[in-house]
Amino acid sequence: MSVFAMYVRQDEFRSNVSESLLGATCDTPLLESFALWIGGPGEDADDEELDGAALDLFGGKAPPRLAKLAIGGWKLSWDSPAFGNLTSLRVASPNRCGSQCFVDALSRMSSLEELFLTRCVPLNFGLDHEDIAMTIDFPRLSTLSFDDHMSLCTALLRRVRFHCLAHLVVIAESCEREGNEEYAYAALFDVCRSHLELYFFTYPACHLAVESTLYSMQAAALSMSDERTGQLEDVLLLSIALEGPMHGRALVDAELLAWSFNVIPGREVRSLQCRLPHHHQLHPRFWTQTVSAAFPRLEGLFVDEKTLRGVMGALVQETPAAGRIAQIQMQEDGVYVSPQELSFPNLRHLIAPMTAPLPPIYTAVLNHRQISGLPIWLTRPMQ
Repeated sequence: MSVFAMYVRQDEFRSNVSESLLGATCDTPLLESFALWIGGPGEDADDEELDGAALDLFGGKAPPRLAKLAIGGWKLSWDSPAFGNLTSLRVASPNRCGSQCFVDALSRMSSLEELFLTRCVPLNFGLDHEDIAMTIDFPRLSTLSFDDHMSLCTALLRRVRFHCLAHLVVIAESCEREGNEEYAYAALFDVCRSHLELYFFTYPACHLAVESTLYSMQAAALSMSDERTGQLEDVLLLSIALEGPMHGRALVDAELLAWSFNVIPGREVRSLQCRLPHHHQLHPRFWTQTVSAAFPRLEGLFVDEKTLRGVMGALVQETPAAGRIAQIQMQEDGVYVSPQELSFPNLRHLIAPMTAPLPPIYTAVLNHRQISGLPIWLTRPMQ
């Protein structure tokens, strides 16, 4: 057998089954992929640990061909030799251990290319009084995904080193609700940027897509991997999921979006796809200052209809007073406005799913851009 995958309820996972699957009598010379997920009580136990001792995979032996391992819902022994040659590891709670044990285990996994951790970072990880031998080096890791408290996510990212990280997924639950949440968000985005700078220096991002709700945000960037063929390669997935109360400020606001923009160098970003919650109201300055400054070479904006109103509101501010628009449009020679005086000086396309006729003020603003020597079109996406 080369591939094994099983999902079983905890009350059905008898000791004799665990012995035959994981015990000393388990002979697995051909095993390449192993997945065992145990559901029921304890599967979503948050920070609680299951009762009983940790199970040692394969009776303390390492299957010679094992490359992919996925486990969840049961406790494993982090010092198992089965981790030695893995290229892909997926571990879910309840599997928190001591900080040094956690670091030692990850440090032995030098062949990892994919790592998925769900509530596995030690709760005291990253504390000042923790005397842990760092840093964890991942020479081949290209995909990292973990789901945990924001402070633990930030602490782990600060103590690891990558050489070819291209995909990063962080699902961070915010526990900093007593006044220091801005610092926590900024720290998380800052450490994400530090790890991705090298990759984007080699492959500058040309397209950024941001989709957010009131409590979560996802951002994906595309990079030009081959200038001769123009082929795009997905090089980053940065996902931040935040949990919080209904009252107070929205978790995903202009400031948080601005931090996310800073993760990706904007010098080569040519198009931005942005979808915001329908109840989101971003001040026009967010578009004229934050977005325009983050992506100075932006040529295309792909937005939902609600977001389009904010973008157009920003462009209206650049346009002469409404009473002068008609007069400007009637001038044969047009009116020239320096691109340096406008936001999005390179913008050529606005694409939005308009469900109603174009408002007159939108038409006036677009015409004003055109007679200013900056052609811009509002286009509906293909259905």
